[in-house]
Amino acid sequence: MKILLKLLMVLVVALPLAGLWGCSGAQDASVYGKENTEITVGAGQTFTIGLEENPTTGYQWTVTIADSIVELTKDEYYQAKTDPQIVGSGGQRVLTFKGTQNGETTITLKYERSFEENSTVETLVYHVTVE
Repeated sequence: MKILLKLLMVLVVALPLAGLWGCSGAQDASVYGKENTEITVGAGQTFTIGLEENPTTGYQWTVTIADSIVELTKDEYYQAKTDPQIVGSGGQRVLTFKGTQNGETTITLKYERSFEENSTVETLVYHVTVE
């Protein structure tokens, strides 16, 4: 039963991101997760980072961009569609960035509680090259 619930959660969390791959008008957008942290895009192109998040616990992804080579253009959260009796289910944080000028930069994402010091439980660093 636990395995079935885990599989169901993976599918439910992945569904909001699945729609991003089929978006018309977003042909140059690429979706990145935790495993693929090396990103290369052209100036003017967009890319998306999608990560699991559960803000009901107080934890959310915070974004720090090293400089103006890329800009955050959209920050959205999609709650997983689960049984209404399940309280506190998580979802997907979807961050869209645009390469603004040629160069290299880093995007640092921390999964933390903004209201609590030293609460970071995970840090991801994306190395971005804009050509």
